[in-house]
Amino acid sequence: MKRTTLSQLLAASLIAFSASSIALAQPPAQSMDHAKLSGHSAAQCKAKRAEMRQRFAKELGLSADQQKKIDALRSDFKKAHKAEFEAKHQQYKELKALKQSGAPQAQIDAKREAIHQQFAGMKADREKLEQQIKAVLTPEQVQKFDAMKAKHRKHWEGRHSQHDQKQ
Repeated sequence: MKRTTLSQLLAASLIAFSASSIALAQPPAQSMDHAKLSGHSAAQCKAKRAEMRQRFAKELGLSADQQKKIDALRSDFKKAHKAEFEAKHQQYKELKALKQSGAPQAQIDAKREAIHQQFAGMKADREKLEQQIKAVLTPEQVQKFDAMKAKHRKHWEGRHSQHDQKQ
């Protein structure tokens, strides 16, 4: 479940950091739900999200104005997709329950694939958000953003292949 939680937190984050902070900036009730899924306290999850946003801003060298604009974009995205985020959390709870119940791997894999298919529509919206964020950045910051995103993708692809080997 830890991989899933981090995927939700970071996969969106750069679209990674951009989308993740969207998913990360859940309202308190959802943060608590996320905390239950991840095994961390709501305060720990909130602190981690704040740390990630600060690191993102620092690495890109965002001005206060840029940070406000990006925060507004993320907030709007979060509000527009609140129901989808809640549904996704529920689906992952069901997936976790399947794993804990000792369900056959084929059933677990089918559930995981169904979740990915169900929420694939958000991908276009995350890409749109990324373009809106890039519009706020300077050309140099866009280059840094793209490099951060590539680094993040490489990191997560490595983690996914490690996870697949464990199964």
